[in-house]
Amino acid sequence: MTTTLRTILFALSIFISIPNFSQGQTISDLESAMEDFRDAEIFTENFSLDITHNQFLGDINGTDAKWNSIGLNLGFMSDKAFGVSDFSFAYGFRFAFNNFRNNGYLNIVDSLSATQLEALPEEVSRDKYKFTTNFFELPLELRFRHDGADRMIRFTLGGVIGWRMRVFEHWTDGDLRYKEYNYADVNKFRYGAFARLGFKNIGLYAGYYFTPIFKNSESSTLNILNFGLNIAF
Repeated sequence: MTTTLRTILFALSIFISIPNFSQGQTISDLESAMEDFRDAEIFTENFSLDITHNQFLGDINGTDAKWNSIGLNLGFMSDKAFGVSDFSFAYGFRFAFNNFRNNGYLNIVDSLSATQLEALPEEVSRDKYKFTTNFFELPLELRFRHDGADRMIRFTLGGVIGWRMRVFEHWTDGDLRYKEYNYADVNKFRYGAFARLGFKNIGLYAGYYFTPIFKNSESSTLNILNFGLNIAF
């Protein structure tokens, strides 16, 4: 039975039962019933937004991530419950935008077709620097949602496979703007794992990609860790 059909049947049951309310049954009873219905039926996490801090793990060569290394995951999911239990299975797709800001730069070594993360020399000026990876991803999730006495608790474990859409490095030098796309050794695919923990619409997110950004053995081995806030509806 779909959510829409359940909603219609619920509304009809309320309409039919209104004439039978005793004097002791108030509007608050209706509000309580509707709140329980919304928690149980409408909140299925079909849309998920992760606002994350992103950083490299691996051969970082003394570079440090900055606080504004911010990214977004936009997920559109279908939720399938396991009978009447608190567990469900979800699948769908999402767009992952990872931005990295640090005090380094990616040095392209043409002779090796390799990319190496290095500290930025003091004599080199770079402003508004960021390295960006954009991926289209297919997540699979095992979800637990329990509607407790005070609030709904939810926990998710998931895995994801991604296809690269765009990877680039951007910076400015005075009035000049630069973008670098020429990374011959960027992995086209990636896979990772993630988890979410929260109360109904608001939660925490953490994810890790097992596939390094660059595939050449001469390149810096850089894996992605991201964590932050999750908003779901």
